Amino acid sequence: MCALRSNHTATIALRLHGPSYNPVTFQAEEGTEDEHTVFYVGRHCAKKAGYFHWLQHCRLQMYQTVGHEVLALQKEGMSDDKVVENIINNETWIKRLYGDFEDQKSRIVEFLHNN
Repeated sequence: MCALRSNHTATIALRLHGPSYNPVTFQAEEGTEDEHTVFYVGRHCAKKAGYFHWLQHCRLQMYQTVGHEVLALQKEGMSDDKVVENIINNETWIKRLYGDFEDQKSRIVEFLHNN
C-alpha cells in the first residue's frame, strides 16, 4: 500500500538520500550523515513527492547554479567586481534560470489545480 494514501497500491519506490543542510546558509549540518529513506508510493503520490522535492530544494539548486557560474568566471581570471557585473548583465542566462523556475512552478500549479 502507498505510504501516503492507504487505499492506493504502491508501485514506486522513492529513495531519498543526501546530507542534511541548513536551508538558510546551505551549509551541511555538522554531525549528519548521508541519510537514506525509502517510501513506497503510488503513481499520484510519486508525482506529488517529486514536486515537493523540487520546491524543498529549488533555493539550494539556484545557489549552486549561481555558485558554479561564479567559479567558472573566476577561473577565467575575472575579478569579483567583474564577476558580479557579468552575472547581473547576462540577461539571457538570468531569463533562462527564471524561465526554468516559472515552467516548473506552472506545472505544479496545474497539477494541484487538476487534482
